[in-house]
Amino acid sequence: MLFVQGQLAVESCPVDCIHWVESHDLPVLEFLSRPQPKEGHGVFGGGWERPGNVFAAAKNFARRLEREKQREELERDQPSGGLDGDAGREAETEAQAEARRSAWEELRWKPLLDAWNGLIGGR
Repeated sequence: MLFVQGQLAVESCPVDCIHWVESHDLPVLEFLSRPQPKEGHGVFGGGWERPGNVFAAAKNFARRLEREKQREELERDQPSGGLDGDAGREAETEAQAEARRSAWEELRWKPLLDAWNGLIGGR
């Protein structure tokens, strides 16, 4: 009965806006169809935005999650030997991994923040 009602709704939609989706895709599609905060740049304020094609965005999102999952599995499976081949080193804890990621982000953005602060301070 529910399928028949859904099919009737699809057939009667004048702008072809109703789509059949798998149940496991629904949470991602619902999340992506909600307005997302947009970062503001300079005089252009932030605001809200939605992807133009939510289905393509969901597909890209799923691929990105899969790549991230594969990367994490590879990192977990590989021995944590450095350049000197120190394979006997202890595995990195979650807190150490977070500290390393945080330090990397800080180092990556520091030159830009320094330049920005220099521009603001120079006024």
